[in-house]
Parts: sequence; structure tokens; C-alpha cells
Amino acid sequence: METEAIIPEHGDVANAIGAITSSVSIIHRVEICPDMRGRFGLRGVDGAPSYAELPQAQAAGIAAMKTSVAAAARTAGTSHNRINVTVHDNIAALADGGEVFISQVVEARLTGRPDVARRRL
Repeated sequence: METEAIIPEHGDVANAIGAITSSVSIIHRVEICPDMRGRFGLRGVDGAPSYAELPQAQAAGIAAMKTSVAAAARTAGTSHNRINVTVHDNIAALADGGEVFISQVVEARLTGRPDVARRRL
């Protein structure tokens, strides 16, 4: 190839600079869907039971997402703990003007600086 590698001055610390100026972003979602028996199951949560009422399923989904996002954040190197939760209902319109509930998506999101960055600043 007859090329020459050019390494910039202080190139040996470029990765460290990137680490302290970056952020960790974790997003997990669970979908709550009614089944044929009128119960609500959590898609995206291993071993989750079904629930008789949507509010019960929603509370369980939010709790599961908060736990999994916090664990993933620690694994990714941040102890930032502010988790934002959003809930979105998927509703379909019927021909007669009515509506039918299809599912609900619960999303938990955490964005924070890596701990190595916070200690040095």
C-alpha cells in the first residue's frame, strides 16, 4: 500500500478523553398486551406473569424496566440513577367510530456521564 501511519501528538490519550466526555444511554422497553382471556401480559420481561388489570401490568412493567435500566447503567459504568419513564398507548380506530386498545409500550431511559468522568471533573 506504500502508506505512512500518522499518529497525532497526544494520540495515546484520545481514548481516555473520549471516555470522560461521553455519556451512557440505556433504553429498555416492555409492551403490555391483552391476551385471549382478557389478561395483560408483559412482552420483554422474562418470566413475568399476566395481570387481571392494565394498571397492575403497567406498574409491574415500570418496576421491571427501572430495575433492568439501573443494572445496565451500572454495568455500563455510570451510577447516574435518574430514570425517565414514558407510557404510550397503541389504540386502533374502529369502523363505527369507536376505539380498541391494542397494547401499551412502557419505555425507561437513563442517560448519564460515566463515573470516571464525574470523579475527575
